Order: sequence, then structure tokens, then C-alpha cells
Amino acid sequence: MKIRKLHLVTWGAVLALSLGWIGVANAKTDEKATMTLFHAIPLGFGADSVDIYANKVMRINGAAPGAIQTFTVDRGTEEIDIYTHGVVPSPTTKPILSYPKVFLSHNYDVTFVAHLDKDSKPTISYFKNMTTGAGSKRSWLTVRHVAAAPEVDIRQNTSDLYKNLANGNERKKSLTLNTYSVDAVLAGTTTVAVPATSVTIKKDVNTILYIWGSAAKGNIQVKVQEVDTKKG
Repeated sequence: MKIRKLHLVTWGAVLALSLGWIGVANAKTDEKATMTLFHAIPLGFGADSVDIYANKVMRINGAAPGAIQTFTVDRGTEEIDIYTHGVVPSPTTKPILSYPKVFLSHNYDVTFVAHLDKDSKPTISYFKNMTTGAGSKRSWLTVRHVAAAPEVDIRQNTSDLYKNLANGNERKKSLTLNTYSVDAVLAGTTTVAVPATSVTIKKDVNTILYIWGSAAKGNIQVKVQEVDTKKG
């Protein structure tokens, strides 16, 4: 009788441990991150139409310059590869651009940007997006310089907001909820590099402005991404 009891206790412990592992596995499956892919290489630089892959799975088919999409992904590593549209990944094909594996933790919110560096060469930059609120009646304005252009000063309603913002970098600041006129001038000058655009700072939103394109080609543009800050 004692032996039977011992067996029952042993099998009960094994079952409880197994259920515990299942619970842990399910918890990991439920842990998500947010990933945005932005194609910011302008026309004429070898990436006019591309397929964007994450972990060897096509995420955007035939992306044109300016394309941006957001995805919910499982917590874990993400590796980005960009191929000319129609080229299938294989041992005999090579991507135009790649970004090495990055681990995305639960609730991470990130953006991968394919763009031109300061020397007009295509590259990929990785940014972690702010998801923490800025306080009562305030939200974040983030500006990212991903254009083949010199350093710029960012102005808000003609007043300096950020100075000497260089390619591949970002700056952020909390502003009161309102609508602002934001432009960019060549650093240390009043020469306008990016004409004024109207930006509304909203509650629980990190408003991200991308300055992208090529100064040499005269196609500098602004792209807006909005990130929810309630989840932070």
C-alpha cells in the first residue's frame, strides 16, 4: 500500500511539472513585440522595388520607396533581408541589404529603416520606439534623420528644437498637446532643407518624423509614424 501511494505521489509530481512547463511555453507564445519596416531609399539607388523579409518570411512584397508597414511578432530574434523584387532567397541569391539578428523582448516596439547614409549608400538602421508616456497633457515628438543630407537643425514654430541632427540619428522631446509647424534647416544656418510641415502632438502617441531622400536628387521628404505610448 505504501508503495502505491509513493507511485501516485511521484506521477502527480511529474504531471504538475509537465503542466507547469506547458504554462511557461504558452506564456512565451503570448509575449509579443511590434516591428515596423520602412523603405526609405529613394528612386535611383538600386532599390526601386524590393521584397522585405524577416526571418526568411516575406513581409512586404514589391515595396516602393516610402512604403511602411507594422507587424505584431512573437518575442524573439528578427533578422531583416531585402531582395530585389522577385528574387527568391536561396543559397545562390544575395540580398541587397541585411540587418543582423536582433532580439525583441516582450512589448518592444521597433522600426527597421532602409535608407541612404550620408554618402548616399543604402543601409539599414534600427530604432527602438519610445512607448512610455510623457506626462499629463504632453506627448513625444521624435525626429529621425535618414536622408543623404548634411546635419540639420530642427525648428518648431521657428524656434530651435534640436540642433546638429546627423544622418542615422534621432532626437526626441516631449511637447504639450497641440499642433506645431516643424521644419529643418542646414545646421548653423537659416537655409531651409525641409519645408515646414504641420505636426499634431496627440495624447498617448509618440509622433515620429522621418527626414528621408537625397539632397543631391532634390527629393527630401517627410514621413510620419505614430506609436502608441499607452502600452509602455
